[in-house]
Amino acid sequence: MNLGDRVKQRRKELRMTQEELAAKMGYSSRSSINKVECGREVSQRIIVRLAAALDVTVPYLMGWDETPAAKAEFEASVLLDEDI
Repeated sequence: MNLGDRVKQRRKELRMTQEELAAKMGYSSRSSINKVECGREVSQRIIVRLAAALDVTVPYLMGWDETPAAKAEFEASVLLDEDI
């Protein structure tokens, strides 16, 4: 399962539409979410934001961990710290 598959699966688990996820991430339309779900490569920063929006960890989205633990908010704050 790739990143797009995991994003789509988690979004559906949360009963969220592409439009709702896009809005939660600050996008004006669902096209960006659709592109991710279709396999478009995205930056690390977008992956961190997706994890936070979907309340999962980055390792889960990347397929490195099978547990979608809700640590995404902490990871997002740590990984987006510009001092790092």
